Amino acid sequence: MTSEGPEPTSLREQRRRQLELLSETHLLDAAERVFAAKGYAGATMKEIAEAAEFSVGALYNFFPGKEGLFAAVMSRRNVEFTVIFAEALAGEAPARTRLRKMVDVICDYYLEQREFMRLFQQAIGRVWLNIKASFNEENYRQYEEVMAMEAAVFRAGIASGEMRDGDPDMMAAVFAGAVQAYLARRILDEGASGDEAASRKALVELVERAFLRRP
Repeated sequence: MTSEGPEPTSLREQRRRQLELLSETHLLDAAERVFAAKGYAGATMKEIAEAAEFSVGALYNFFPGKEGLFAAVMSRRNVEFTVIFAEALAGEAPARTRLRKMVDVICDYYLEQREFMRLFQQAIGRVWLNIKASFNEENYRQYEEVMAMEAAVFRAGIASGEMRDGDPDMMAAVFAGAVQAYLARRILDEGASGDEAASRKALVELVERAFLRRP
């Protein structure tokens, strides 16, 4: 005898949830494009709904408002990047290797996710000091988590004598600012950026001179 239990309902529920996740991903992709192009203030829920080929009412079923939608767009990429960054920095390595790895992981990710980089620059208005005011509490916590990982690299490098003495948190902030400025130039002003390999090499050499002791 076969059991006629809740399996059909369970399968329907799984399919419904899969469709919801696909729809939410589609909405976030569309919102990311619109926010990147228009900025938070300039984007409207109507424009985002049109970009996603959803009705405005359906969009509000997923996200109650523009602020929540923007936070969800930011959080999706922040979480994704944090996992990638943590995996790249896991284990032991010389300070020079870890410094180069930080540059490469950050640049590779944001050059691949160009729309998100444009959105990020729109959010902070290209003014680094505005970053806390531009994000909600959760987005800023995610940002601080990455900054803490960067500071840990500098702290370890100072302790090993491979890096110059200094405040690890301040060094991480300067490093992050330099890399974000580089990415802004590569992505927002590509015509003046030149060859990526040569530009990346110049960036690596710059941060090495700034933070590493001479061998």
